[in-house]
Amino acid sequence: MPSDGAECSACGQPLHRRRGVIELDLEAPQISTPLPVDKARLLHCLDELDRGSAFRPALEALLLSEPIDVAERLMQLLREGRGAWLPLLSACEGEALLLGNAFSGLGVALARLGFRVTLIERDSDRLAFAVHRDRALARGDLRAVASSSERLPFPDRSFDLVVREGGLPEAKSASAAGLGECRRVCAGELVLIADNRYGYKASSGKRADFRVPNPLEYLRGILRADARRSLAGYGAELVDHEFRKVRSLALYPHSRDFAHVVNLSNQAPRLYLGPRERENKLKLLGYRLGFFPLLTPSFALIAARKSQPARARIEKLLDQLQERCGEQRGELDELWATRGNNALIYTRAGKSKRTPGQEHAPNSSGAWAVHIPLCPKQDLQVLHHPTQTKWIRAHFPHLKVPKALFHGTIDGIAISAERRLPGFSAAQYSGQRAVMSQLLPAVAGDLAQLVTRPAQPFSEDEFEKLVGTRIDRVARHCGLDSTRTALRRLRERMAEALIGAPIPLVYAHNDLRSKHIQVDPQGHILGYMDFGAGAGDDLPYHDLLHLIVHERKQRDGGLAGTAWRRLAGAPASGGKHRLDDYEQRALDSYVQALGLEPRIARALEALYPVLVGSMAESHWDYSRPRWFQRSFEV
Repeated sequence: MPSDGAECSACGQPLHRRRGVIELDLEAPQISTPLPVDKARLLHCLDELDRGSAFRPALEALLLSEPIDVAERLMQLLREGRGAWLPLLSACEGEALLLGNAFSGLGVALARLGFRVTLIERDSDRLAFAVHRDRALARGDLRAVASSSERLPFPDRSFDLVVREGGLPEAKSASAAGLGECRRVCAGELVLIADNRYGYKASSGKRADFRVPNPLEYLRGILRADARRSLAGYGAELVDHEFRKVRSLALYPHSRDFAHVVNLSNQAPRLYLGPRERENKLKLLGYRLGFFPLLTPSFALIAARKSQPARARIEKLLDQLQERCGEQRGELDELWATRGNNALIYTRAGKSKRTPGQEHAPNSSGAWAVHIPLCPKQDLQVLHHPTQTKWIRAHFPHLKVPKALFHGTIDGIAISAERRLPGFSAAQYSGQRAVMSQLLPAVAGDLAQLVTRPAQPFSEDEFEKLVGTRIDRVARHCGLDSTRTALRRLRERMAEALIGAPIPLVYAHNDLRSKHIQVDPQGHILGYMDFGAGAGDDLPYHDLLHLIVHERKQRDGGLAGTAWRRLAGAPASGGKHRLDDYEQRALDSYVQALGLEPRIARALEALYPVLVGSMAESHWDYSRPRWFQRSFEV
């Protein structure tokens, strides 16, 4: 088959195309895995796209039409963050073949990082969806091939990179081709994404929804599973006389929903073990005894032809960052797949420049945080963040923020690098009173100094810009008439409460959560991070409200709306107090420092869900179905 897929290279006959998909199974019935959406709804979505509908509203309509558990599984599958491990490959361009469910966001990540992608699987309609998505979010030259054959319709060594998602082929696999065929068409690197039969937890396919089986279930699962589904088994399946030893990565906690990418050969990137992980003595003991490679739930295993250069792409990127940053080169340390669909790489100072315990101390040369966006919206945020930190350092030097080192493009990839902050994320200390009672009042003090315009009467124009447009944005995407009605009423109440009232404006982070604050073990602030949504001349009080609400949500394990109602003074269930004393002290000190009248503070508390909702809708690639109502019950 030639690269444009116009005709068969063997017989010269034209290839059948439908909706941009080359279909090779004209007579055989299609064998399809769960979509995971209703077929009729997907076909309706494709009809809308074929008629010229923009991709985002068509996707949002599809998600809104599905039951919420189905929509959540689809959204998790769509995440481009599934490709966060790609910088660890040596290949950085050329032809890539992806075998797997066409909904997978990995196809977009591959295209955005420079590959020309061919996607092959059994279901033609999923592939048609992928073609439209590629046009909207990536290069627009995706080649989609529908085939249920065990033999791949490509000549030997056609692809620089071959990736098989979903493990070894089985009846419900999206592709029937085995690893022997993958090796045949691979000229460079071959990657297998697969789950471990010995894994101690599994993902439901929905975000942050994991299940740990009881001992009996675990043993049953091991005995019934394919014996090849282990680190050693997959490795044996991948290699042959032409492919060298496999590099093994853990996708942790699970291939469907992972945050860490960990090298299983005691090399970088390493497993992050923060204070919370260290509290689990049994897990820590197992890790120290070397059980992590055996029990980790999922793998990305990389085999390469013996002629393939061994140096990873990230090492080449770090070389170029060294030139642009003008300091000693950082060494790869950790790799994260962020919820925002970035690959986040942490480096540490080179061996010649570090002393024990000082690998990423403040101003340590080579200690970097490197952001590589994997979806279009993140291009804007990743490049907006360093401009914001530079502005903050110039205008509010008291606020500890990382030093921006570089932002721009390298080899066609949007990338930014900043100084890596020391300490641990405050999220690691969630629920620890000693730490939070130190942290929250200190944050309140820092935020109270970010005034960009002293208090003066809040004008109608300011109301429309800072309140009205946000309410309208949430109403536009909420998906429920009852929520829109409630938002119209809120708009009227906010106009009455805020227009003409004395309100200062501030610089706002707009998404301040505990994971965005680095602290020491006592809760002293070492720095604030991730200003991709930051803006000046904004409403006061929101950042502190958001930090406390989110901390409550994390600690109590409930909805954001439950934590918000507690803060806003709604009757608490079970006779519990409204807030802990240190939370209330932080809020009171902020309100007093800015001179906010109590009625204004109450209005801003009532407005809080809209501020969260508007920020999310401004920075997401698409709106999540009914999430605003489900989160806040508005």
